[in-house]
Amino acid sequence: MTTSNKTILPKKRNDRKVIRMFPVVQIDSLPGEWEYFHTGNKNHYGTYKIDIMGKDLGGYGRRRVVVRSMTPRGVGELVQARVMQATKLFNEKKVEYQYLALDDVQGTEGVNAQTDIQVPILSWSIVTVDLVKATQEDVEIIDNSLWSQTIDCENQREETFKIGVLAITQKDSPFIVSCSGKDVLFVEETVDLIKKSA
Repeated sequence: MTTSNKTILPKKRNDRKVIRMFPVVQIDSLPGEWEYFHTGNKNHYGTYKIDIMGKDLGGYGRRRVVVRSMTPRGVGELVQARVMQATKLFNEKKVEYQYLALDDVQGTEGVNAQTDIQVPILSWSIVTVDLVKATQEDVEIIDNSLWSQTIDCENQREETFKIGVLAITQKDSPFIVSCSGKDVLFVEETVDLIKKSA
Protein backbone atom coordinates (compact mmCIF):
# COMPACT_ATOMS: atom_id res chain seq x y z
CA MET A 1 0.00 0.00 0.00
CA THR A 2 1.37 3.38 -0.95
CA THR A 3 0.49 6.79 0.33
CA SER A 4 0.50 10.00 -1.64
CA ASN A 5 1.74 13.35 -0.46
CA LYS A 6 -0.55 15.11 -2.90
CA THR A 7 -2.84 17.61 -1.20
CA ILE A 8 -6.50 17.20 -2.12
CA LEU A 9 -8.22 20.57 -2.04
CA PRO A 10 -11.83 20.74 -0.83
CA LYS A 11 -14.44 21.19 -3.51
CA LYS A 12 -15.60 24.75 -3.95
CA ARG A 13 -18.52 25.85 -6.08
CA ASN A 14 -20.28 29.18 -6.51
CA ASP A 15 -23.91 29.51 -7.64
CA ARG A 16 -25.47 32.90 -8.32
CA LYS A 17 -28.97 34.05 -9.15
CA VAL A 18 -30.81 37.36 -9.50
CA ILE A 19 -33.39 37.79 -6.74
CA ARG A 20 -34.37 41.38 -7.55
CA MET A 21 -33.72 43.83 -10.35
CA PHE A 22 -34.07 47.62 -10.59
CA PRO A 23 -34.10 48.81 -14.25
CA VAL A 24 -32.94 52.36 -13.39
CA VAL A 25 -31.22 53.60 -10.25
CA GLN A 26 -29.29 56.84 -9.73
CA ILE A 27 -26.08 56.65 -7.69
CA ASP A 28 -26.07 59.19 -4.86
CA SER A 29 -23.07 57.79 -2.96
CA LEU A 30 -20.98 54.61 -2.74
CA PRO A 31 -19.35 52.88 0.24
CA GLY A 32 -15.78 53.07 -1.04
CA GLU A 33 -13.36 53.12 -3.97
CA TRP A 34 -13.55 50.66 -6.83
CA GLU A 35 -10.84 47.99 -6.96
CA TYR A 36 -10.10 45.70 -9.88
CA PHE A 37 -10.65 42.06 -8.97
CA HIS A 38 -9.43 38.97 -10.81
CA THR A 39 -9.42 35.38 -9.54
CA GLY A 40 -6.33 34.44 -11.53
CA ASN A 41 -8.35 31.98 -13.57
CA LYS A 42 -7.67 32.52 -17.29
CA ASN A 43 -11.39 32.08 -17.98
CA HIS A 44 -12.32 34.84 -15.57
CA TYR A 45 -12.72 38.23 -17.24
CA GLY A 46 -12.22 40.31 -14.11
CA THR A 47 -14.55 42.85 -12.51
CA TYR A 48 -14.47 45.90 -10.27
CA LYS A 49 -15.78 45.68 -6.73
CA ILE A 50 -16.25 47.59 -3.50
CA ASP A 51 -15.97 45.35 -0.44
CA ILE A 52 -16.65 46.90 2.99
CA MET A 53 -16.38 45.07 6.32
CA GLY A 54 -16.66 46.07 9.96
CA LYS A 55 -12.94 46.79 10.19
CA ASP A 56 -13.40 49.48 7.52
CA LEU A 57 -15.69 51.29 9.95
CA GLY A 58 -13.06 51.14 12.67
CA GLY A 59 -14.28 48.11 14.60
CA TYR A 60 -15.15 44.44 14.39
CA GLY A 61 -18.12 43.00 12.50
CA ARG A 62 -18.86 39.73 10.71
CA ARG A 63 -21.02 41.03 7.86
CA ARG A 64 -19.91 42.82 4.72
CA VAL A 65 -21.31 45.03 1.95
CA VAL A 66 -20.22 44.17 -1.59
CA VAL A 67 -20.90 46.02 -4.86
CA ARG A 68 -19.68 44.70 -8.23
CA SER A 69 -19.54 46.20 -11.71
CA MET A 70 -17.79 45.53 -15.00
CA THR A 71 -16.62 49.15 -15.01
CA PRO A 72 -16.20 51.73 -12.22
CA ARG A 73 -19.36 53.77 -11.62
CA GLY A 74 -19.66 57.32 -10.33
CA VAL A 75 -21.99 59.58 -8.39
CA GLY A 76 -24.92 60.81 -10.48
CA GLU A 77 -24.67 57.93 -12.93
CA LEU A 78 -27.78 56.01 -13.95
CA VAL A 79 -27.38 52.24 -13.69
CA GLN A 80 -29.32 49.03 -13.66
CA ALA A 81 -29.02 47.32 -10.27
CA ARG A 82 -29.32 43.58 -9.69
CA VAL A 83 -29.50 42.08 -6.21
CA MET A 84 -27.59 38.81 -6.43
CA GLN A 85 -27.94 35.81 -4.14
CA ALA A 86 -24.74 33.77 -4.08
CA THR A 87 -24.31 30.32 -2.60
CA LYS A 88 -20.78 29.15 -1.95
CA LEU A 89 -20.23 25.47 -1.26
CA PHE A 90 -16.90 24.93 0.42
CA ASN A 91 -16.00 21.48 1.72
CA GLU A 92 -19.71 20.55 1.90
CA LYS A 93 -20.53 23.67 3.93
CA LYS A 94 -23.03 26.03 2.34
CA VAL A 95 -22.59 29.79 2.77
CA GLU A 96 -25.15 32.25 1.36
CA TYR A 97 -24.68 35.97 0.89
CA GLN A 98 -26.00 38.88 -1.18
CA TYR A 99 -24.24 41.51 -3.23
CA LEU A 100 -25.28 44.32 -5.57
CA ALA A 101 -24.31 44.19 -9.26
CA LEU A 102 -24.40 47.42 -11.30
CA ASP A 103 -24.82 47.38 -15.09
CA ASP A 104 -25.59 49.79 -17.92
CA VAL A 105 -29.22 50.89 -18.21
CA GLN A 106 -30.93 48.90 -20.94
CA GLY A 107 -32.89 50.56 -23.77
CA THR A 108 -34.35 54.05 -23.25
CA GLU A 109 -35.59 53.59 -19.67
CA GLY A 110 -33.12 56.09 -18.27
CA VAL A 111 -33.58 58.88 -20.83
CA ASN A 112 -35.73 61.10 -18.60
CA ALA A 113 -34.58 59.65 -15.29
CA GLN A 114 -32.65 62.75 -14.24
CA THR A 115 -35.89 64.69 -13.75
CA ASP A 116 -38.13 61.78 -12.73
CA ILE A 117 -38.73 61.91 -8.98
CA GLN A 118 -39.77 58.24 -9.03
CA VAL A 119 -36.30 57.02 -9.97
CA PRO A 120 -34.81 55.28 -6.90
CA ILE A 121 -31.44 56.37 -5.55
CA LEU A 122 -28.54 54.26 -4.30
CA SER A 123 -26.90 55.70 -1.18
CA TRP A 124 -24.32 54.77 1.43
CA SER A 125 -24.27 56.29 4.90
CA ILE A 126 -22.78 55.71 8.31
CA VAL A 127 -24.52 56.46 11.59
CA THR A 128 -22.32 56.66 14.70
CA VAL A 129 -23.86 56.08 18.13
CA ASP A 130 -22.12 57.51 21.20
CA LEU A 131 -22.17 54.58 23.65
CA VAL A 132 -21.54 56.91 26.58
CA LYS A 133 -25.01 58.43 26.19
CA ALA A 134 -26.86 55.58 24.49
CA THR A 135 -26.64 51.83 24.02
CA GLN A 136 -26.96 49.52 21.05
CA GLU A 137 -30.37 48.50 22.39
CA ASP A 138 -31.57 52.09 21.93
CA VAL A 139 -30.98 51.90 18.19
CA GLU A 140 -33.93 51.04 15.99
CA ILE A 141 -33.73 50.74 12.21
CA ILE A 142 -36.78 51.91 10.27
CA ASP A 143 -36.29 50.41 6.85
CA ASN A 144 -38.27 52.37 4.25
CA SER A 145 -35.99 51.20 1.49
CA LEU A 146 -36.73 49.14 -1.60
CA TRP A 147 -33.60 47.13 -0.75
CA SER A 148 -30.87 47.53 1.84
CA GLN A 149 -27.82 45.89 3.30
CA THR A 150 -26.28 46.89 6.63
CA ILE A 151 -23.12 46.20 8.56
CA ASP A 152 -22.31 47.26 12.10
CA CYS A 153 -19.37 47.27 14.44
CA GLU A 154 -18.42 48.37 17.92
CA ASN A 155 -15.25 50.25 18.79
CA GLN A 156 -14.70 49.77 22.52
CA ARG A 157 -11.75 52.16 22.67
CA GLU A 158 -13.76 55.04 21.19
CA GLU A 159 -16.97 53.85 22.87
CA THR A 160 -18.92 54.08 19.64
CA PHE A 161 -21.21 51.80 17.66
CA LYS A 162 -21.40 52.33 13.89
CA ILE A 163 -24.01 51.23 11.38
CA GLY A 164 -23.17 51.30 7.69
CA VAL A 165 -26.15 51.23 5.34
CA LEU A 166 -26.23 50.67 1.59
CA ALA A 167 -29.79 51.22 0.40
CA ILE A 168 -31.93 51.75 -2.66
CA THR A 169 -34.72 54.13 -1.71
CA GLN A 170 -37.28 56.46 -3.20
CA LYS A 171 -36.23 60.09 -2.82
CA ASP A 172 -39.14 60.84 -0.48
CA SER A 173 -38.66 57.70 1.69
CA PRO A 174 -35.18 57.78 3.25
CA PHE A 175 -33.72 54.99 5.34
CA ILE A 176 -34.03 56.07 8.99
CA VAL A 177 -32.17 55.08 12.13
CA SER A 178 -33.99 55.94 15.34
CA CYS A 179 -32.05 56.29 18.59
CA SER A 180 -33.56 57.16 21.94
CA GLY A 181 -36.78 58.27 20.28
CA LYS A 182 -35.27 60.71 17.78
CA ASP A 183 -35.01 60.04 14.04
CA VAL A 184 -31.64 60.33 12.36
CA LEU A 185 -31.99 60.95 8.66
CA PHE A 186 -29.95 59.02 6.13
CA VAL A 187 -26.75 61.04 6.57
CA GLU A 188 -23.47 60.49 8.39
CA GLU A 189 -23.58 62.02 11.82
CA THR A 190 -23.10 61.19 15.50
CA VAL A 191 -26.17 60.28 17.49
CA ASP A 192 -25.29 62.30 20.59
CA LEU A 193 -28.38 61.65 22.68
CA ILE A 194 -29.15 60.97 26.31
CA LYS A 195 -30.98 57.68 26.75
CA LYS A 196 -34.72 58.24 27.00
CA SER A 197 -36.01 57.42 30.47
CA ALA A 198 -38.41 54.49 30.78
